[in-house]
Amino acid sequence: MKADLHIHSTASDGSLTAEQILAESKARGLEVIALTDHETTTGAEAAAARADEYGVRVIPAVELSTHYKGEEIHLLGYYPRGAGHPRLRERLAAARRRRADLTEWMVGRLASGGIPLDWPMVTQAAEGETVCKTHIYYAIQRYWPAATRRDWRRVSDGLRKGGCAYCLYEEYGFAEAVELVRETGGLPVLAHPGLIANRPLIPELLRCGAGGIEAYYGYWRDGAALVREFARMGEEYSLLCTGGSDYHSEFSHFAIGGVPVPGEAVKKLLEVLEAL
Repeated sequence: MKADLHIHSTASDGSLTAEQILAESKARGLEVIALTDHETTTGAEAAAARADEYGVRVIPAVELSTHYKGEEIHLLGYYPRGAGHPRLRERLAAARRRRADLTEWMVGRLASGGIPLDWPMVTQAAEGETVCKTHIYYAIQRYWPAATRRDWRRVSDGLRKGGCAYCLYEEYGFAEAVELVRETGGLPVLAHPGLIANRPLIPELLRCGAGGIEAYYGYWRDGAALVREFARMGEEYSLLCTGGSDYHSEFSHFAIGGVPVPGEAVKKLLEVLEAL
């Protein structure tokens, strides 16, 4: 069973529409996918509505940006029959507003540091409900001439931790987000643990009630070793192991379906979702 359980669409910060993702998934022989847009389920709902036409099963999902002890931690929420719970929708709408405000602040900080950006450039680069820092890069790609793109490094330095435009997104703490997903009928999964800078936090996070860990992920450094480590950790904590490409655009490290996820892991996820 070939699957990709971590894909982003234009509903948040991806470059492909839900229908384009379905077409690409079918072309690559995928049987199961999950659209995990940031703070919105619009893309997942659009894909689910057209899934039968493409012969691809769509798991409704969402990705939440949370914080824990000063670190940004991402949480995936997978849902069995849709992610339309009123409380979830309300919280996601509030999170999108907060994320947009924070992104506007980032743009202002970069501009004050001499980076030629303004807020309308960024909002025009966003096609969906969510506006986030990824759209700053999309704005650069769309509006800056090639000669100016040497400033990309300055932008990246400004946005990373310790940079002039860095600010921790604090809409909800990790444990709170885990509880939100569970209370609204979903399965919470710790996303790409290998990207967490403070590795000793990972066991603490797994004890916050997550039902799974994204073990199969396309890390560009020490990828195979990290996959083995987190698959072992999943067994140790009796958690489901999920995985996917985390595809956003042509600049992503891996294409849709480009990260192998064991068929048995996909089957177990589907079984657990059916039981929720």
